Amino acid sequence: MSEEQKHVEDAGDAPSTVQGLNSAPFGVNISFPESVVIKMVDASALDDYENLLFFSAFFFSAFVGFVIATIQARDTTPWAIMSIVLAAAAGGSLRWAWRKRATMKARSKEFKVKMSGIEEVKAAPTSNA
Repeated sequence: MSEEQKHVEDAGDAPSTVQGLNSAPFGVNISFPESVVIKMVDASALDDYENLLFFSAFFFSAFVGFVIATIQARDTTPWAIMSIVLAAAAGGSLRWAWRKRATMKARSKEFKVKMSGIEEVKAAPTSNA
């Protein structure tokens, strides 16, 4: 008997067995957690949040480009004005995204999924200061 067959026979005590390539049983042990907590959020609010993060990243990238152009230009006034406008747009969209995230988090629901069923988790109310 080969070393591999001895190892396979030792694993025969497992709860379930599966026939392998050489018709030797392999011990399969599958374990599941007792419960899994799933956080559900509003899909449209999540879409808005993702779009706002995209816009803030876009405006910040444009801001960096205009700051570099301001540093390299001889007449810096138009470049500096555009840099300030883009910085304000990036900051505003990032702040808006954070507020949207806080709203989305406050309105989210958590569900605990058990093997026997699904139940809603009652969370303590949070304050947005």
